[in-house]
Order: sequence, then structure tokens, then C-alpha cells
Amino acid sequence: MSKNVILLEKYGDVRRAVGRMAVQFLREPGFGPKQLVALRLIGKRKQCTMAEIAEGINCDKATVTRMVSSLVDAGWLQRKHGVSDRRQIFITLS
Repeated sequence: MSKNVILLEKYGDVRRAVGRMAVQFLREPGFGPKQLVALRLIGKRKQCTMAEIAEGINCDKATVTRMVSSLVDAGWLQRKHGVSDRRQIFITLS
């Protein structure tokens, strides 16, 4: 068996093990994997609209609305209205 084949097989094992550890780590603060991806996206961009979050994490807008609401209730995110248009809502980290 070549070294490349062995490395590819081991990569899959390591990737699954890291994924299992990450999910266990996220359970403590109550995050799911998608919520963590959303927080990372918002942190990078400083502020996002719901549509930008939905596109960035590849989810529908209803799911993003529920996710953002739960993170706002937990104190991780804030909703801010636009200055020129109060109908526009931006999501930022708390």
C-alpha cells in the first residue's frame, strides 16, 4: 500500500474524530454547528443582514430567523436598525 493511500485513509479517521470532539465541545455552551458558522460569519463581516447570513451558511431565511432569535435571547447577538431605513435590520455580535 502506498503512503498516499494510507494518508488518505487516516485523514478520514482524523476528520471524523475531530468532528465528534467539536460537537461535544459545542454542546456545553449550547451551540450547534450551523450556529457556530453563523457567529463566525457575523464576526468576520462585523454586521450582516438576515439574507447575507442565509446565503453565507446555506440555509433558508426562516431557519436563520429562528437561529438568530435564539442567539439574541442567549446574549450572543444583537439586532440593530439601519440609520436611514428603520425597516433594515443588521445583526452584530454582542
